Amino acid sequence: MRILFIQPAGYHGESIHHYMPPLGIATLAAVLRENGFEDVHIIDFRTRELWENRENLIRDINPDLVCITCMTTNFPNAARVASFCKNELSVPVVFGGPHASGDPESVLNFGHADAVLEGYSEKALLRLCEILRDGGSVSRAPGAVRLDSGSIRRNEPVENFHIDELPPPARDLLPIKDYTTYIDSPVHGRIDANTVAASRGCAYRCAFCISSVFRKWMGRRPDLVCDEIEQLVEKYPQPGLFFYDLLFTVSPAWVRSLCDEMVRRGLDRLKWYAMGRLNVVDSDTLNSMSRAGCVLISYGVESLHDRFLRAINKDQTYEQIENGIRLTYEAGITPMAHFIVGLPGQSEDDIFSQLETVERWIKNYHFYPGDFYPMMIFPGTRLFDSETKWHQHNWIDTVSPDFIFPNVPIYSDLIPAERELELSEELNSRCRALLAETSNIYNTRVRPRKTNSDTRGKGTT
Repeated sequence: MRILFIQPAGYHGESIHHYMPPLGIATLAAVLRENGFEDVHIIDFRTRELWENRENLIRDINPDLVCITCMTTNFPNAARVASFCKNELSVPVVFGGPHASGDPESVLNFGHADAVLEGYSEKALLRLCEILRDGGSVSRAPGAVRLDSGSIRRNEPVENFHIDELPPPARDLLPIKDYTTYIDSPVHGRIDANTVAASRGCAYRCAFCISSVFRKWMGRRPDLVCDEIEQLVEKYPQPGLFFYDLLFTVSPAWVRSLCDEMVRRGLDRLKWYAMGRLNVVDSDTLNSMSRAGCVLISYGVESLHDRFLRAINKDQTYEQIENGIRLTYEAGITPMAHFIVGLPGQSEDDIFSQLETVERWIKNYHFYPGDFYPMMIFPGTRLFDSETKWHQHNWIDTVSPDFIFPNVPIYSDLIPAERELELSEELNSRCRALLAETSNIYNTRVRPRKTNSDTRGKGTT
């Protein structure tokens, strides 16, 4: 049985160098191979050359099953490639990933899918492959979401693997050496890095965040994480490490244990990045991370006003934000943060009033401003569920031809959507200009073009 995993294109970069390796589907592939399915393939279509030759590449593999991972931003292209697989090759197609998990109905109605596997689905996919191998159909697979006479049907759920039972991602199925993941530090400059996942899931339920569809945080055993890091460093030597986790700092005790293990094995020679949360960081944990090699932490700040933080269920306060940024700097780590433009009830004056604090952080804390983003509505989030108008959105349509914000509706309350985009650009430019005044490294290097697919340094928590 020949199984093909597809990472569809969103923004069409000229080179795979623009992207991070898709460790999620590489882990699914590893689980299948570990359980006897040896004929497994991955195609990452996020380059123009590969995407334009997609039909020939898929025909050459001639799969018996196609598995497509789907973000909201690449759903139109995911649907296109699924249509080809169904109509031209007549093979079963299943979808997974954030968009498919957040809104399986739109995928089943428009995405040419036989089924959706929601959330983390290693065991569900394994059972589906076993059923197909034995002559059964996708409709029988435990954990599958499917259409039955026009209505959504969910088969009986299947308990998934514990995170420590999962094998390392099948990186050999990817052109790992062609990816150029890096840490973008205003203190250390560009640090080329390997990627590794030390945990999965998120313990929080921010109203805007798609991470909520991957419920329950789980941290891997520190010794298993370090085993994988050692193997990576030996096979693909890089000076940096990019932790792929949705949220690295949920459990301070786990973080300190992992950092202690990294120091014990000499992995503190690597400079690394992780995503954190400002309501849980403390001096002991940050100092432990610094000793283990952490040079940059990305935080989702979203707003510096408590009333807007409460409106989006952020579960953190301005006092915690200010304290956490300072503690991160004092530990010798660069704090980085991201903000949202157009929160419910937010005016332009509210947005611009935050700049004084951001400028003070840049000057005093080596702060690296991430990005100001417009308030986008993603399936599976509380904001998406709050108004039925979002459910009527045609996810196949592309909003902007340059793929910066494709196919994603922008929340509009006091500020029109078009103005949110303008404000985001203006605020980002102002912060970059101030950063250039304070960081010689930042000011002298050429910065890459940012795209919606460029996840280097983006916070989502």
